[in-house]
Amino acid sequence: AQYAEDHGIKLEVEWFDENTENIRELAYRLDERDDINAVIGPLKDDNVRTMAGILKDRGIPLFVMTSSEDVVRSFSVGTAGVSVKKPFMWTLSETDIIQSQIILAKAGSMGKKKISLLSCGNDYGKAFNRWVPHYADEMKLDIVENLQYSNISQLQNGIEKICNGETQAVICALNNADEAKIVLEFIKSTPDTPKIYFTGSVFNGALLNLGSLANGAEGFSMYASPKTGFHLAYQTRFGEMPMPIEAELYDSFL
Repeated sequence: AQYAEDHGIKLEVEWFDENTENIRELAYRLDERDDINAVIGPLKDDNVRTMAGILKDRGIPLFVMTSSEDVVRSFSVGTAGVSVKKPFMWTLSETDIIQSQIILAKAGSMGKKKISLLSCGNDYGKAFNRWVPHYADEMKLDIVENLQYSNISQLQNGIEKICNGETQAVICALNNADEAKIVLEFIKSTPDTPKIYFTGSVFNGALLNLGSLANGAEGFSMYASPKTGFHLAYQTRFGEMPMPIEAELYDSFL
């Protein structure tokens, strides 16, 4: 955190892969250790909810990059009827409330007035399911379809239904790039399809692995504020631009 400073703090970091760890068991293990001063991550909203639910009792600081409004609200400090009495979770990004507003503003500025939303049925998708209609109403935009899916078959049927209607733009709040590939393959094979906007769960480096299939895809993702100069400093040091959430991770360690 304070590299080469005589008075700097030496960080001792242990890394766990949330894709292979049992998050509930890991959270209990960390919660029982006296040498853990803070936890950074996990990245997936469902895992954040599990980790936070266990660490909140001891109040171990938890730094997360989640943008899920529902997860953040669930662990906010309160009094009556709220289980968290002491601050412990720090989120390093804006929530999906803001992303919903920005995507709709972008679509509206491009003349897209008839909007559809296709979202996954977990905490992440529910935030968009709740806030996209709200901001669309404020911006005088029409929500043609608001569909949630819980499996691949529902995802396929959902994008097909949307594209067969009057939708001019689709906001896709999906789980991962594999699901984005399904949407893009359908779009490429169908004439006169609506404009696709991906949210931050997909619009990242994983989308580049889809090659030419991703050409023309647009979206939004968590990124460093341009005002900080973080991306320029990062590029100077490492010779490449930072990926999403790297600025948030840097802030967490600081």
